[in-house]
Amino acid sequence: MAIAVASSEVSQGAIGRPNTDWFGEDVEESDRGRRLRNWMDGIENTSWSKRWASLVFYRYMTGRTTGPIGYNYSSTARPGAANIYSRAIFEAPRYNVLAQCNDALANRVYKSRPFLQVCPIDGDFTTRFDARSLTQYMDAVFYSLHLWEMVELCGFDSRIWGDGFLKIDNGVNNHLTATRILSDEIVVDENECNTGKLSRLGIRVFVSRKEMLQQPYIKNDPKAVDAVKRAPKSNNGFYFGGDIDYTDVIVLREGWSFCQKDTDGNEIPGYHIIAVGDYTLKCEEWLRDHAPIARLPFKLMPTGYFSQGMPEMALGLQRELDRTMAANWENRRRAAWPRIGIAQGSNVDPGKLGDKSNGIYYYTGTKPEFDFPMATPPEQFQYEESIIRRIKEVFRLNDQQMQGARPKAISGKAVNLIDELDDAAHADLFQHMEDFVEQIGNLIIEASEDSKPKVTLPGRQAQLIDWASLNWDEKKFYLRPFPVGRLSQSIAVRQEQIRTWYAEGAISKQTKMRLEQVPDTDGYQSLANAAQDFIEMQLDEMIQTGKYQPPEPWVDVDAAMETAQARYCYERTLKTPQDRTDMVLRYISALDELKSAAGAAMQGAMAPAPAPGSPEAMAMPPGGAAPGAPPIAPAGIPGLPNLQPGQAPAPPAFPAPQG
Repeated sequence: MAIAVASSEVSQGAIGRPNTDWFGEDVEESDRGRRLRNWMDGIENTSWSKRWASLVFYRYMTGRTTGPIGYNYSSTARPGAANIYSRAIFEAPRYNVLAQCNDALANRVYKSRPFLQVCPIDGDFTTRFDARSLTQYMDAVFYSLHLWEMVELCGFDSRIWGDGFLKIDNGVNNHLTATRILSDEIVVDENECNTGKLSRLGIRVFVSRKEMLQQPYIKNDPKAVDAVKRAPKSNNGFYFGGDIDYTDVIVLREGWSFCQKDTDGNEIPGYHIIAVGDYTLKCEEWLRDHAPIARLPFKLMPTGYFSQGMPEMALGLQRELDRTMAANWENRRRAAWPRIGIAQGSNVDPGKLGDKSNGIYYYTGTKPEFDFPMATPPEQFQYEESIIRRIKEVFRLNDQQMQGARPKAISGKAVNLIDELDDAAHADLFQHMEDFVEQIGNLIIEASEDSKPKVTLPGRQAQLIDWASLNWDEKKFYLRPFPVGRLSQSIAVRQEQIRTWYAEGAISKQTKMRLEQVPDTDGYQSLANAAQDFIEMQLDEMIQTGKYQPPEPWVDVDAAMETAQARYCYERTLKTPQDRTDMVLRYISALDELKSAAGAAMQGAMAPAPAPGSPEAMAMPPGGAAPGAPPIAPAGIPGLPNLQPGQAPAPPAFPAPQG
């Protein structure tokens, strides 16, 4: 997997070299940049073999000889023993089972998008409505920053190197930003991880000197401009050619030491530092116990910080498969050609034997023998198949999951059951994915509290959400990711859902024909549920604002009554103030009046007409209304009470609460 390097040049760059305490309280601010550089360089001096292994993992996973551009550079001088890497020759896998397993896991696990919901811990009805607004804000941020696409890329990083990293902060312009960080750019002290909780973390990236000078926070500061110009150039990494100009590439370092507590429970603030060369561009106190970086692991290790990726887990089997296939190919090339044996002294013309098919040849004595040697025995092909199967078993995959094939003519329910069985094998990966999304959500909240951004929630009608208008309180809310099924993401399953609706009588034939043209099942469900959503909106408005909302005369009174009664009981269990629940009772009373008026109108309409010339017909007033019948509602709507706009019948009297 990797070629080990042991050299005195490497051992001299120990992590404990002098002047590496960049997070101490007694360190001068101007000296922290230099100390941060010493700390990071000391770690990089000991990580050449790890960096080489990471480059090899990338090559095997992708089949490319090149790697991320950062591997061409180094912040420290390359040791002489590292020249052995220049003699390494990479050959792409002949049958890349690692890449196939990677694609299968990407589609099964890392394409899922858990729904991140803000849940109330405890509180009154206002807390529940605030949680709903905060959930919408999270959706808007994920959309505006394209976070789901970046989450998929982080999943690819975790499968290659064991970890994917995403940084969420306010950047240099005080705007929410999301930055993908590669594992090679993360700097931690692994020895510190083995002894306890991580207390500091750094990022080392290679940037263009010219581009740095154009940054607003650099070019407006003469000292920063001078520091960038004087910053030492980067060193040679794992590129052994001579056609790269290293003079324009410098090292930008960023470090965090985390806030901790002493024995008395008092907080000891940490530091956040950005430096180029020995110059400190930014130094501020850090009051959090973590860096603004979310981490997506693949397979956690019992010791150390970094996790294990797919190539590290199965690279030996992949190489054995390549060796076996190469040997079989060579055997077939050398030994699998047919041969013809002619006995000595036989009167056989060799030109007649290989002249053309179905030709005639003459012989005297011994008949020529046509040999078709077996270059590769069947056991060798079985051995190849066993290696392929073992690689799949390492990642708990089978042929059905690899091919993405499903039995034909199955229902949507069967699809969900099959997915549940297959997903059980990767429960740990799904859990890591949900934890990663939850970490991103917490980092979004922390960054939003500083910058107070405004984001747009997409949809059929876009909505602008201002963080300043939201009421976040970490004591009242917590984040919880909910997995979203893959049922609605398949066009075939959507078509199956439409057919099921039609068979159950939920939709008409005309609606079925329209939906099958463009299977927008989500849009149809929004339209079909609009009446119920309107009732829920009215109830929410009354509970949230305290303003009464009368029921509309066209609503399904029975369905609205059932919803309102359930909502009343729900609000009573949550101890919602009585003035708000009384409005729900008033709403129920208005629905009851609508139902009674509609019933009376229906009864009057169904009464038999009096016979012509009868006393009843003679007593009927002009207009056609029978004596004692309810008055005709305004606007010609039968059964509608004669109410003013915004007015509703008074609620029934309820006994006063006892005690």
